[in-house]
Amino acid sequence: MMQVLERFNLSKTGKPDSGEDIVFVGEHFAAVIDGVTSAASFGSPGGAPVTSGRAAAELIRDAMALLPREVSATEAFPRLDAAIRDFYSREGILAEAERDRTRRCGAVVIVYSVHRRQLWRVGDCQALVDGRDWPGGKQVDALLSELRAFFLETELRRGKTVEELLARDTGRELIRDLLLRQQEFQNAGGASRYDYQVMDGFFRSPAEVEVLDLPPGTRELALASDGYPVLRPSLAETEAELARIIREDPLCFRLFRSTKGVYPGNVSFDDRSYLKIRPA
Repeated sequence: MMQVLERFNLSKTGKPDSGEDIVFVGEHFAAVIDGVTSAASFGSPGGAPVTSGRAAAELIRDAMALLPREVSATEAFPRLDAAIRDFYSREGILAEAERDRTRRCGAVVIVYSVHRRQLWRVGDCQALVDGRDWPGGKQVDALLSELRAFFLETELRRGKTVEELLARDTGRELIRDLLLRQQEFQNAGGASRYDYQVMDGFFRSPAEVEVLDLPPGTRELALASDGYPVLRPSLAETEAELARIIREDPLCFRLFRSTKGVYPGNVSFDDRSYLKIRPA
């Protein structure tokens, strides 16, 4: 039986229940689910209005609780994705979501299967296996983060201060249209190096789910969303590294390059989740 050693979840605002990350722990599976922010909003499975990312994360959490223990990665992810597609049908927006990617709700997820002794991943969540890194990330994020960093460097050279750029992130403004355009590559089939996978009701590539077999004798797993720039073997170490980066680089464009910084009123640049377990 797997044992939860550490578990943590916090939104970028610091307010409880306002984020789009969810940590799931069941008898047969454990997961970190990271909802993808978009312009759309929906009713949650519980009925209250939530962001699109939160809606997707809740749908995947609920579907994961129903997965058979012996299911494989290629069987599990279509089932999780079907929960989102069924949600569109219930809301009467399936045709609209198919036409317009900005009207979808989506999430990325990393899963530990007790029965299979495997990690499964779609998207940019990350893991440590006995201290060995299994990093996430996607090409389009690296590109836009680099572009934003370049622009912010020019702003500083032209006399802007970090404080001014935190109040109005002109680098983020520069890439805003590109952030919308990147959705053209979402579940687009893999023909471009910018393509990436998201659970959004239109995930059609179960063969592309990343699968990592755990080495025999594995003692500890740490799963996390991309709200942590660096993943360490303990929550305290991971939090300390995040705090250092926020303190020294609140714009998140030098020590850690991101598409956004830590804006006034927020406690971090993104929601974050950490789950450390001892596998069964």
